[in-house]
Amino acid sequence: MTKEERMANVINDPIYAILGEELSLGRNNIDVAAAVIDAGVKTIQYREKHKTWREKFAEANVIARMCREKGVTFIMNDSPDIAIACHADGIHVGQDDAPAPFVRSLVGPDMIVGVSTNTIGQ
Repeated sequence: MTKEERMANVINDPIYAILGEELSLGRNNIDVAAAVIDAGVKTIQYREKHKTWREKFAEANVIARMCREKGVTFIMNDSPDIAIACHADGIHVGQDDAPAPFVRSLVGPDMIVGVSTNTIGQ
């Protein structure tokens, strides 16, 4: 997928699925990803806060591959290193994470970079 196609998924799909097992009523992230992809969702963000780096990398790698196979945009939360390693389409960072310009310098010009905001100033 081109960067433009990945962005079109984010902008045009009315559903932006956010994965995290504490949000999934006991289902695991890979099963939820498969279900939302099968349902036609075109953007998935992996947001797992309470797993080790290795657990996150293992899951993100599988989910990223699933997304690539189906033309779904895959966004990694908080971890530019995992985003790079699993060839994510994008990275999302919060206000307490690495600043967006620094993240952009790590991931390059083709990866989507999103930032959480809480105020107009942000």
